[in-house]
Amino acid sequence: AMRGAVVFPHTFIHFDIVRARSLRAVERAMKDDNFVLLLGQRDFDIENPLPSDLYTVGVYSKIKQIVQLP
Repeated sequence: AMRGAVVFPHTFIHFDIVRARSLRAVERAMKDDNFVLLLGQRDFDIENPLPSDLYTVGVYSKIKQIVQLP
């Protein structure tokens, strides 16, 4: 789930990963095929969104690079 961001096809973006669930998803994608599904979150304040809290249209994206910061 993308909080406060909208991703469009054929664009490059960088974003921070804060949630443990999102971090696990990206780590798993990096082990498999580097692809993730990015969906917008309807309410920015929800910490653990349910499927009903997400928009139904998203972008199937390829991760090009990960930079881990302390």
